[in-house]
Amino acid sequence: MPLVNITITLDYPLNNSVQVGDILYFSPSAVVGGVKTVQSFSNIVKLGPIANLSKRATNPKTVIIVQADTLYNAPSAGDFLFFSKDSNVNTSSIAGYYAELKMVNDSTEKAELFSIASEISPSSK
Repeated sequence: MPLVNITITLDYPLNNSVQVGDILYFSPSAVVGGVKTVQSFSNIVKLGPIANLSKRATNPKTVIIVQADTLYNAPSAGDFLFFSKDSNVNTSSIAGYYAELKMVNDSTEKAELFSIASEISPSSK
């Protein structure tokens, strides 16, 4: 089945780490606790890899071109968009012998931290 290019135009900037080759997903959105999020995890649709990504200085809109299997699964206005990276290409482990982390909560509202994890392995002996 030939791939179909789907063009998505957004009125806002994207996450800085989005790049060509990332996989774009979408889901109908819902507001839960005042936060816009996915309506249901069972409604998540894999759209396809991002083929082109552009943000022009003269136009504040962001244009994403995705190579999808079909137009049937194209997102609608207001859908929640998110992406994933290829874990074989994009690794994020810390290199070196020392790491330091500082987390700050500037909010006056109550906040909870559910988990922090790290991966440590000796690189030389």
